[in-house]
Amino acid sequence: MVLAAPAADRAREAFHEEAALPPLMRARLAAYADSGYDRGHLAPAADHRHSRAALRDTFFLSNVVPQHPAHNRDFWARVERFVRDLLREKWDTAYVVTGPLYLPSRGKGRSSEAFAWRNPALGEPLQWVAVPTHLFKVVYARNEGGGGGAGPVVGAFVVPNAPVPADAPLARFAVPLAAVEAASGLRLLRGGVGEGEEGAAEAPLGRVLLENAARVMLGDEALAMRLPPALAAPPHQPLFTPAGTVARLRHVCEATPCALQPPVRKQTGEGAPVDA
Repeated sequence: MVLAAPAADRAREAFHEEAALPPLMRARLAAYADSGYDRGHLAPAADHRHSRAALRDTFFLSNVVPQHPAHNRDFWARVERFVRDLLREKWDTAYVVTGPLYLPSRGKGRSSEAFAWRNPALGEPLQWVAVPTHLFKVVYARNEGGGGGAGPVVGAFVVPNAPVPADAPLARFAVPLAAVEAASGLRLLRGGVGEGEEGAAEAPLGRVLLENAARVMLGDEALAMRLPPALAAPPHQPLFTPAGTVARLRHVCEATPCALQPPVRKQTGEGAPVDA
């Protein structure tokens, strides 16, 4: 993500189905109608206003998940703004990955370790649009020029798809990158979960991040004691780094305050519901 002067107006855009997907595999606009959920962007529209084509691409339903309105329009909007503001701080380039998580909750069976998936879904049979329990955002920021300024940083944040108190600190939602990789099944930085490379990312904050993951992602801080040890201080080699230049990445919250701006209201040219 490299910020550029806005050239496109989102008020002219509307959400549209992903015609490149087979009909039975694409989300439908009708699924969101009267559902109570916003059509929440993954790649934010505000990050792609440098051209009409880029902005329009963010309105495909393949870039959208059902989001709780209070989550989408307030706390998550401020998380997106925080990431944009990183490019006005010490870095000129940020690589950002955003996605949904579908996490189980603690079950009530005989086993204290039992979990069950209980997230709802929108739409018609066999064309369901699953409602995520959480959303994650992973950011890797660096200076492309390579000279001066702050070194590269990495941060992973997971936020429940639910109303979040306006005064909740962003740092409470910082989790180990490896926890996001394990929950999503995605490798977001080279090295992957638990692979031993020099230069562990997030090491100074490892224990705090692990406790955050247990509280936010599992709903039980006590479970932090039983999570895989590899999550506490996961080693990674960052993407987009030339071979042979592995260095310990600082967590973004070490390099700049992980503080959100005051509550904002996302704007759109559509009528109700206000989706973002």
